[in-house]
Amino acid sequence: PWAKLYTYVITGKTVCLGGEKMLKINEAAKMLHVNPNALRFYEKKGALAPHRDENGYRLYTMDDVARIQIILLYRRMGFSIEMILKLLGQEESPVDLFFQQYDILNRHVHSMSLIRDSLAGCIDGMLG
Repeated sequence: PWAKLYTYVITGKTVCLGGEKMLKINEAAKMLHVNPNALRFYEKKGALAPHRDENGYRLYTMDDVARIQIILLYRRMGFSIEMILKLLGQEESPVDLFFQQYDILNRHVHSMSLIRDSLAGCIDGMLG
């Protein structure tokens, strides 16, 4: 649904596609609390395909905003952009990808625990 084609209708500062409010990149970025470069990055990687107006400006629908929110959630969960693209394309079961990410996070937590324990031993040795 996020890749539908619409007829552009421009009314003042509000750009609409088929009656739907469209956001320019700065507006979408502000709404999502991200840098506009993040949206450009996701577009470059193929995760987003914003509409363009006659001047080439990116225009985001509410479907695009929802998709970006999903991407941002997956990024906060530690997913790589490649894994996010798989999730969005549903090439693999989301459950399988979640288990893969869970395993990666567990290994990372274990590694950080070993480093913490090593540092604690060094501090005890220096103080003790």
